[in-house]
Order: sequence, then structure tokens, then C-alpha cells
Amino acid sequence: MATFFKHQNRARKSTTFLLFLYILSVITIIIGTYFFILWLFTLTNNNTSFYSQPLWHPEMFKHISASLILLVGGGTMYKSLQLSKGGSTVAEMLGGRLVNQSSTGLNERRLLNIVQEIAIASGTKVPPIYILDREKGINAFAAGFKTGQAVIAVSRGCSELLTRDELQGVIAHEFSHIINGDMRLNIRLMCILHGILVIALTGYTLVRLSSRTSQYSSSNSKRNGGGGIFLILGAGLMILGYTGVFFSNLIKMAVSRQREFLADASAVQFTRNPSGIGGALKKIGSITLGSRISHPRAEEASHMFFARGIKSKLIQLLSTHPPLDKRIKKIDPSFDGIFVYKSIAEISKNVFEETKEKYGNNDEDKGDFATSILKPEKIVDKIGTFDPESLTTAKGILFTIPLFLLSSAQNPYSAQALIFCLLLSPEKENRRKQLEIIKNTKIKGIEEEVIQTEKITKSLEKKHRLPLVDLALASLLQMSKSQYFVFRKAVDDLIHADDHMNVFEYTLHCIVLRHLDPKFGKENPIALEKTSLKSLVKPVNNLLLALAILGNDSTEDAKKAYEAGAEHCGIDKNLRAEFNTDLDISTNFLDNSLKKIINISPDIKEKILLACVACITIDKTITVNEFELIRAISDSLDCPLPPLSNI
Repeated sequence: MATFFKHQNRARKSTTFLLFLYILSVITIIIGTYFFILWLFTLTNNNTSFYSQPLWHPEMFKHISASLILLVGGGTMYKSLQLSKGGSTVAEMLGGRLVNQSSTGLNERRLLNIVQEIAIASGTKVPPIYILDREKGINAFAAGFKTGQAVIAVSRGCSELLTRDELQGVIAHEFSHIINGDMRLNIRLMCILHGILVIALTGYTLVRLSSRTSQYSSSNSKRNGGGGIFLILGAGLMILGYTGVFFSNLIKMAVSRQREFLADASAVQFTRNPSGIGGALKKIGSITLGSRISHPRAEEASHMFFARGIKSKLIQLLSTHPPLDKRIKKIDPSFDGIFVYKSIAEISKNVFEETKEKYGNNDEDKGDFATSILKPEKIVDKIGTFDPESLTTAKGILFTIPLFLLSSAQNPYSAQALIFCLLLSPEKENRRKQLEIIKNTKIKGIEEEVIQTEKITKSLEKKHRLPLVDLALASLLQMSKSQYFVFRKAVDDLIHADDHMNVFEYTLHCIVLRHLDPKFGKENPIALEKTSLKSLVKPVNNLLLALAILGNDSTEDAKKAYEAGAEHCGIDKNLRAEFNTDLDISTNFLDNSLKKIINISPDIKEKILLACVACITIDKTITVNEFELIRAISDSLDCPLPPLSNI
């Protein structure tokens, strides 16, 4: 199994284990609360000894269990709903500011350029970037439920005090968390811990209320007695709640530490530059502020940070991250464990000079274009990986795309024009219809912007269209809801203007709308997870038929391609579709097939993607259009596919 799918399976198993521990924690708290209330009941009954009481009261246990399950479950559900919008909610919760894609600030331009390079190299959507302006320590995190909905946040200290290589190492580390499914587990941890914390918060509320009651009713001894009971009950719930949180945190720390080592190793492997992430970690140990995050809610997200964001008030065992010296020694065995103090002013000055030299003009560090050849059968192994070759390819893509188009992708208005322009037909009559559709959007000046942009896109290589779309997505996310629905309708109308859909049109439609629809409240409900390929035969057959027909000119070649895919997927011969080249391969046809296979186990995802690749590489070649379609399918399955250097 490819490494990506192994990581996905590991994340699923961690989630299952986490759910088990969550249930175990709740059961433990219920039992503890039951015996505590039984003791409290005995305490208030002066004529009864606790030891003479029967230990089992079914009605009492039932009411206590129901109340606590409602309390904990409600707290978890509340936090889940609060974080349902994904990573942006976490970033904003911690005081993050969204970085404008067209920012001209040197540090922000450098950060944008690094994130764009790594996103293209890994085959993921360029994530929105947030800066925690009030945080002077060096830290960062990635957050989101899905790969395509991730955000990256960096502290102000991270953006100002790290060199380009060091910042690249940190961002590569965060991308490792994005691709390997760690983000989803991190957010689920936040939700689960909040549910358990609600018990402690309830106890704290009872303590405060009972204190106020005692103050206002000091002349009434009976009321004082009632206040005392609530005080004891509140204190007991606080102890039980925080005990649950303590043990939950121990689990969180153990899981987080191992993942940090893995993400460090991935960053080194990707950048081939141990001094990058190693230098960032050494710099954290060399400044007074280190990696500290001062926001009051930093504790909730402590396990998500690049380095330890808060000072541990308890023993080192509770630290969410391995000690800095151990992390550095894994990367640089020669490190002696001694951090040399450096002043922030000195570090900031050196970084500023380097940044000004590289980003003070438009001649950014873009790199050379990759020349190595990738064999088609290795495509699936590339999914969910990012390596130095992919980074070189990404730098080459950014270098090759005209600066005007890069600039167009950096704000919502011109990014819309760019997408419209990429959909324009070379056929005169159809192009006229499409320009009329664009004009009817009533977006001020958009038709002229499209025509101006079209002049530049004529020189754009086919293989650079999707990376440019990826860059534009980050800007399009900044549209208002009303702007988006105008844009969305225009995209649909432009694709169907000639009653025919080509491969690129479908690919663009699939990728753009998949990433934008959830942001603007148009996400389709997902069916229960399927773990059997037999239950997916029809949609998989349709998908392979579409690939075969779209990728081949002759019926004979198309039939061979379909059979190759079906054979590779293990579809029994008597369950294979009757081959028909007259199928209407429309956006709806492909969408309906993909929607039925989106929520499946990693094992089945791998089989289906291998079948799709086998289908299009039966002729031992892969065209740009075929790769774009495979990219759309893998993207829909939340399996990021990096660019190929040889197409």
C-alpha cells in the first residue's frame, strides 16, 4: 500500500481509539460522580452511615448517567458545530488575520510564495494563510477537517524571525500534518476534550453560585446549608472533570509527540535541507519568547502547534511536544544540546536583509524546472507525498507562469476573470455566446478584464492551467456569498454553452466547486462510509467508462482501456458494464459517480485510483488532459496528487 494510504488508515485507527478512550473516560466519570453523590447524600443524612447504605441505586445511577451523557455529549457537539467551518475558525479563535493573496509586504509575499510552492508540489489547494499578529514567539499550525479545507497559521515571530529556508521547513512540517490526516484528529481532540471539560466548568459554576447564595442569605441557616451542599457538589464535579481532562491530556500528548517527529522527518525529506527546520527549532531555543503563544485560548489548540505553545504548569510528561533538543538531534545528530542566546533585534535585522534582497522586487526565488521522467505506474505512489523533485517542478511552474496571470490569481475580482478566461472556447460562435454570458453576470468591467487576460493566457502551457487554478482558489474564497453564486452560475453556463463538455472543463468544474461550495454553504451531504468494493460496482464502472471514452478516440482503444481498469480494480467479469461509446459523459454523469465513492476507506480509494490510472495509461502514455482528469478524481477523494514533471 502506498505511504499516503497507510497514513490515512493510521489516522482512522487513531480516531477509533480516541472514541474508545472518550467513552471510557465518560463511563469513569459517571461512576465517580455516582459514588460522590451517594456519599454526599449520606453526608446530608445525619442518621445514616455511608457504609450502611446499599451501593446500588438503579434510579439514581440512571439519572446521573443521563445527565452526564447529556452534559458531555452536548459540550462535544457544541464545540463540533463551532469548529464545523474548519481551520479558519481555529485561526480566528486564536487571533489570526487572513493574509490577502495580493499583499505587498515583504514578509507576507515571502510566506505566500513558500506556501504556493509547497501546495503545488504536493498537489493540494493553496490554503488560506493567517498571521497571529500579537504572537512574537516562533510558532505555526495547520487546521481543518479535510485536505482541501485546510488553513495554515503562523505567528508574527515565525514570519519575521525565520530565514526563507527555516520558514520553508516549518511550512513543510505543517503540510505533512495536512496530508497525513493529522488535522482532523486534532480538531476532534479539541471537541472531545471540551465535552469532558464541561463537567469541570459546571462544577465551577455551581461553586460560584453557591458562594453568592451564601453571601446574600447569611441570616438564613437553612439556605446556608443548601449553599454548602452545592459548594461541595460543585467542588466534586470540578475535581472529577479536571481529572478526566488530565488523563485525556496525557493521551493527547502521547499521540502528538510521535506525530511531531514524523512531520519533522517529512519536512527534511521534502526540502532536503535539515538546516531549515533544524535552524527554526534552534532559533526557538535561542530566544527568550521561544515558541510561546500568549492567547488565552492557546491551551485548547496546544497539540496543534509546531512547537510547545504554552508553559507546562505540571510535569514534563504533559508537554504536547517532544523536547526541542531531542527533535533537533533527530535532524542534526551533531547538535550538542546547547542553545546560544540571540537578541530578537539582531535576528530580525538579518532576516529582513535576506528578505529584502529576494523579495524587494518581482524577481522571486522560483527555481529551475524539473526534468526527471515519472513512469505512469508510479503515479499512485506519488499521491499524498511531496519530495524535492515535486518542489523543483512547482518552482519551475511558478517561474513559467506569466507574472500578469500570477497577479490575476491574487485577488477575487481578477481571479474570477481568470477562471472565465480559461473556459473560453477557441471556436468563434461559442466564444461569442460565452462572452455574452460573462457580460450578463453584471460584474462591473468583467468582460473587458477577461478579454485582457485572454491575451496572456494564449501563451500559457496546458500543464500550467491547473496550478494557476489552485493559486486562484485562495483568492476566490474571499468572495462574498452573493458574489460566489453569481460566479458559480457563470461557470456552469460557460461550460454548457456549446452543449458539450471537454476534459478540462469538467476538471476545472470539479476542483473549483468542490473547494468553494463548502465555504459558501452548498456542500452536499455525504453518505455513510463504504468499505466494500462490491457495493460500489456501478459508480466505479461508470467512472472507468467515462475515463476510457474521454481518453481515447477509437471504440476499440476505449474498450481496452475500460477492461484494463476493471481488471486492475478486481471487478468480476459478470459485473462489468456493457461497453457503450454513446454514453452522455456530462458533468452530472461524472458527478453522480464520484459522489457515491467519496466517503470510502483508504484501501478502496487506492484500488479505485489504481484502476483509473491503469485505464488511462494502457497506451503507455499520459496526456495533460488525462492527468488533469485523474487529478480531479483524486482531489474529489481527498487524495492530493502532485504535478508530474514529464507532461
